[in-house]
Order: sequence, then structure tokens, then C-alpha cells
Amino acid sequence: ADADGGGGAFLDAAELRALVEAKWGRAHEVRIDRVRTGIPLVNARTFFALEIGWKYVGQLGRDEDLTEDDYEKQLKSVCTVLQAFDVSAADVTALIEAEKKKPGTGAGGDNRGFGCVRMQLDVDAEGF
Repeated sequence: ADADGGGGAFLDAAELRALVEAKWGRAHEVRIDRVRTGIPLVNARTFFALEIGWKYVGQLGRDEDLTEDDYEKQLKSVCTVLQAFDVSAADVTALIEAEKKKPGTGAGGDNRGFGCVRMQLDVDAEGF
């Protein structure tokens, strides 16, 4: 990223939440995951992904829900990792805007299952 912030600015928690809510309509859980695919020693590949989970703030109206405090901590942690990986706000915005899938909530209709949306980050994951 640019030291002066020009074009290389990073997301903060509020901006990341706004992107998620604008795209999927709810404050879905957000995390960074290391993903391994393929067969070890043959064609294995590792990459980091920004994941949007099926769980969201206030989902069931119960105590075990994802709370606002927990969600804020989660978003701050994700933003810290994105910054450490030098993934800019523009990069994350482009990933989210281009995504076609929706996180599943098991509610039926268009949102079947308990799947997450996984977007590959342009980060070197070898050695992790």
C-alpha cells in the first residue's frame, strides 16, 4: 500500500461492515481462512480467503447469537490481518462487489444450506 494512503488505504471495521451489509443485507460473520486444496505432494495448493459466514448479528434473537461486541472484535481482527497482508480497501471492495454467491442460513428459499462465501485473496500463502 502507498505510505500516503493514496489508493492504498486500508479498511476499518465500520467500512468492512458497511460493505458486507450492502452486499448481503445483514452483518454476516467475517473471517480470514487458510485454505488447502488438492493432494499433498502432488498438486496441493494453499491460499488465504476472505470468508463471509452464514451466521449474522441478531440472527435468532437469542443469547447465543453473534453479539455486536463480538462482531466488532471479529471485524477489527480481520482488518488487522488484511492490513498485515497489504490488502487495500479497494482490493476488498472489488472482491466483495464481484462475488455472486450468498452465505447460506439454512432458511430455505435462495439461502439454502449453511455455506460460507469464500473469496481468494491475492496473497502469497506458501510457507504458512
